Amino acid sequence: MNYYDLVLSSIPVVVVGGTLSLLAAGLAVTVAVSIAVAGALLVVGHGLFVNTPAGRAVPSTSEPETAPDASATDGPVAAD
Repeated sequence: MNYYDLVLSSIPVVVVGGTLSLLAAGLAVTVAVSIAVAGALLVVGHGLFVNTPAGRAVPSTSEPETAPDASATDGPVAAD
């Protein structure tokens, strides 16, 4: 099990566990769920921005588009 599997599996654990813990502490349901989801967002943010999945990019199969060559265009336009 790698780091990103742990990140993905911890999201529902943080949401459910955090919500139940905050409900047991006496907070309202909407407040408890909001705080628990904010905790899950911190987990996702850590996985995306702090411990980035570097080196896992899929190489592009398409060729990059290039600007048209200046010699292929017509001559100057008369602006009379």
